[in-house]
Amino acid sequence: MRVRKILFVVFFISVQFELFSQGVTVDTLILNRDTVDLHFIKYTPENARFRFVREKPDVEDKGVYMSVVAAFTSRPPERIVGKTVSNGIGKIYPTEEETACCIIINDTVDIFPLHENSNYNYKKAIRRKGDYFQQMLLVWNFQIKNCDVFKDRKTERRALVLIDGKASIIESEEKLHIDDFSRGLVELGADKAIYLDMGSWSQGWYRKNDNTVIDIGKNWKSSHLQTNWLIITD
Repeated sequence: MRVRKILFVVFFISVQFELFSQGVTVDTLILNRDTVDLHFIKYTPENARFRFVREKPDVEDKGVYMSVVAAFTSRPPERIVGKTVSNGIGKIYPTEEETACCIIINDTVDIFPLHENSNYNYKKAIRRKGDYFQQMLLVWNFQIKNCDVFKDRKTERRALVLIDGKASIIESEEKLHIDDFSRGLVELGADKAIYLDMGSWSQGWYRKNDNTVIDIGKNWKSSHLQTNWLIITD
């Protein structure tokens, strides 16, 4: 029996949307699979850095250029799911779902599967007065990782991504299955990627260079219950 191979032709188009002298560069990314276009938005720090915080950022603080939700929030009473560190202060609300961690030390961002030095990275973040949170691993060494927590649900997606060692936030415009989103991240060049909470928690914002604040996210139903944030700041 002959096996027929189906070739998916993928074209990648980048359209620069906003450029900031400081803060965040915002790019529109388009993946063309056969005749279908998938649209992504990429947010990259410029002369700024990532931080993980537990206090909601003030949109009036001009030193904060972007804010989105990072780790999951538990059912009431609302708590940050998993181990977290913010500016060297650790908190723990363990679960069995999270499969990856992100560690932020000064200007360096890295992502690891939880079975690889997870306790070491948590302690390191505390020792170095850095940041750390746990989430779902989507991409590792350019390979898509299995993520069953969302089942067959489709929604807009967002992730913290490493491309050539540089960290960015990438979100989808279309509602996607998590596997299709992860595949898109790899096609965009992602070496590593960790999920950022979305669904009804998707509210976030970024600041233009004229200090205008642009809201992002399409479902804000649970925004008032947010417990933690990944920010880009000076």
